[in-house]
Amino acid sequence: MNPSLRFTQKILRAAKPLVVPTRGSVVEKCTPKVPRAAKKFKQLQEFYQDEENKKPIFLKGGVKDQILYRLTVLSCIVAVGLQGYYFYNMAQPGG
Repeated sequence: MNPSLRFTQKILRAAKPLVVPTRGSVVEKCTPKVPRAAKKFKQLQEFYQDEENKKPIFLKGGVKDQILYRLTVLSCIVAVGLQGYYFYNMAQPGG
């Protein structure tokens, strides 16, 4: 048997279903444990989706985000300029 297939079958056997069917039409839902990182992520998500504070998203993170944003814009401008320079040089005959 293929080793990856065996591995997949082991994982499927070990995985616990989130929805457990019971007799009748009632379905009981299991509640999974939420890790701390997910709670922190949810807090950050709420912070960035705040509608009262009308700041652009790249300014909500503070000075670090402003610097990263401006460096990204600058590198894009430089890349487009270098690309234009490259195309111009390639278009010159005999070069």
